[in-house]
Amino acid sequence: MPGAPRSLAARLLTLGLVLPLAACGSINRGDQLSTDFVTWMRDADGVADVTAGGTNLLPWAGSATGVVTLEADLDEAAVRGVLEHADAFPDRDEVDVAAVYAAGGFTGTFDVPRAEQEREAVLEAVLDAAALPAAESLTLGPPADADADPDSGCEYVLTVTDDPVGRYDEAASALLGPGRPCPTLEVATPDGAVTVTAREGEDLTGARAALDAVATAHPVTEAHLTPEAVEVRVDAPRSREVTATASAAAPGVAVVVQFGIVTADGASPAALAVADAAAASGAALEVHAASLVTVDVRDVAAALTADAAVRALPQAAEVPVEYRTADDVFTLSTDDGPLADDAPLLTALTATPLRERVESVHRRSGWLQVMTDDATTADDARALGATCAHLPVGTELRLVLGDLDGFDVELRADGPTEPDFHAPDHEDAGSPLVRAFDDACRGAR
Repeated sequence: MPGAPRSLAARLLTLGLVLPLAACGSINRGDQLSTDFVTWMRDADGVADVTAGGTNLLPWAGSATGVVTLEADLDEAAVRGVLEHADAFPDRDEVDVAAVYAAGGFTGTFDVPRAEQEREAVLEAVLDAAALPAAESLTLGPPADADADPDSGCEYVLTVTDDPVGRYDEAASALLGPGRPCPTLEVATPDGAVTVTAREGEDLTGARAALDAVATAHPVTEAHLTPEAVEVRVDAPRSREVTATASAAAPGVAVVVQFGIVTADGASPAALAVADAAAASGAALEVHAASLVTVDVRDVAAALTADAAVRALPQAAEVPVEYRTADDVFTLSTDDGPLADDAPLLTALTATPLRERVESVHRRSGWLQVMTDDATTADDARALGATCAHLPVGTELRLVLGDLDGFDVELRADGPTEPDFHAPDHEDAGSPLVRAFDDACRGAR
């Protein structure tokens, strides 16, 4: 009946539908949580900065993560007060909180547990780490094996200004043991070159003996120690005697020795010889030797220098080598012969105005791919086409110019290049670039 009051059941049903929606607040729950948390922490005593971000899982459902940076050199009571204030946030269960503590050149970064006892244990560990000699930073987080072992707990990563091996015992005494939040400790130099890692109760005696045996004979530039294994990098030519010396000093410890800038990973003798030759050329930044030898170089000129040294070896014909430039633009494979064969092409690509547009160049046997940025013009396409003078007949080109998805070209002795577009609907839009490339390519041949 029009105008009649609704039944009590109808009114309750309406309330039952409306009240939960009103109680949930913003439809973007994660964003709202992050905004509220920043507001909650911003004016708290001892807080230098606070940032937060939200994740909106579903309408009216989400979570947030907040990072609270404390004012420098706060005393223990003040730090505790900030953490307690963060924990008192009304929707704390939906916000993960991390804190950054700095004092006297030391920085500690840690998640703030919700349970008071755990929070106290974390705070004590951070303050104890700050008091260690040469301590620079400490982070508490999941250990490296967390995916394989979900029960492995958290891990301390402590960086020190010098001698992680010598300082490990003192750090372990301060941070590991009953009641401490993390069972695993890594002590390392800031660049990670020297790292010592062990879990509570593990013995590093053998690992240290192996390292000492190597260090007495050769300069050690990198070392990673665990109770079971030692990986050491020395500034010396490759020698079996170095590994034998380390193994003899610690028979129960697996020893891997890397030499110079070469990292070997199950490489054959031929691959090791090629890698060492690339390193000895002085043009390589890093070399990785496995079934393929990968050489990181500063630029194309350095790649040509390194490959010239490699090609002097008889083993070069057995091992594929790939050169990568430091700017991540050129990736050059030599599976079909010396890189010098490509020198005119590579020089042209680096010397023309096109070089400012080139984002990546991949070269392997009979195949060249060039990608350019979105600002590619017809002049750029002509400059690229001119490089056809340095490509043999039969070379397959894959070009991605500007916004085009790309097109494939097979160079012929005569006739047009007849591009094959990856996306046919780009043919009209890309035709000016294609024509410019094609005209220059045929004119250069």
